[in-house]
Amino acid sequence: MWLEAARFEERQEAFTRARTLLEKARLKMNKNADIWLESIRFELKCDNEKIAHHLLARALQECPSSGRLWAQAVAMEPAASRMPKATDAVKHVKDDSSIFIAIGKIFWVEKKPTKARKFLSEAVRLDKDNGDAWLHLYHFEKESKN
Repeated sequence: MWLEAARFEERQEAFTRARTLLEKARLKMNKNADIWLESIRFELKCDNEKIAHHLLARALQECPSSGRLWAQAVAMEPAASRMPKATDAVKHVKDDSSIFIAIGKIFWVEKKPTKARKFLSEAVRLDKDNGDAWLHLYHFEKESKN
């Protein structure tokens, strides 16, 4: 409910109210990775990258086993340090499909299709109900055939 209320305020361009709702939600449910992730992405949309990095650091302290937060951490890293961050993420969360999607995307961008396919396929194998994993694998396969 908190997330939908914040999204509503964001759509109305009431960014201060959206930010306040997310802050209240984090205070009430500080172990909820989805609220942290929404807060981080909200700050990125508002071009507050420094605040987003600060929130991400706090989020990983509160929810160290969240694969989605670790995947966001990998995505926010500069290109040169994404792979070390991904390796660190795998150490913390060994069997989360979000991490494998993030690593697959790194290899995809680096034009290493064999490794990208391996990690995206592993993401699907780990969580067959994760639509994002299926979508990334499908998009990768479709693009690699062209």
